[in-house]
Amino acid sequence: MLIFITAGIGFAFDMYEIVVQATLVGPMLEDLGPFQKGTPVFNFWRGMFLFIPTVLGGLAALAGGYLTDRIGRQRVLVWSIVLYATAALMSGFAT
Repeated sequence: MLIFITAGIGFAFDMYEIVVQATLVGPMLEDLGPFQKGTPVFNFWRGMFLFIPTVLGGLAALAGGYLTDRIGRQRVLVWSIVLYATAALMSGFAT
């Protein structure tokens, strides 16, 4: 039961992230470049900002499952934490 509760909390955070991303992508695009709401270019990039992370997240989950079967749960967990921590550290240097 604890596994289901933990998985549910994780999915809730994923849904929260998607909702916040959908809310912020429009103003972000307007600030980043010469995009006007309602134009085809704006709609294309808004769609890409919402579509690509979802697809990459699904592919990463599939790869993680495959690696878990091949090299073990503990090693995949440790390396995923190291990768996430490194990405978080590097994002601190972004301008």
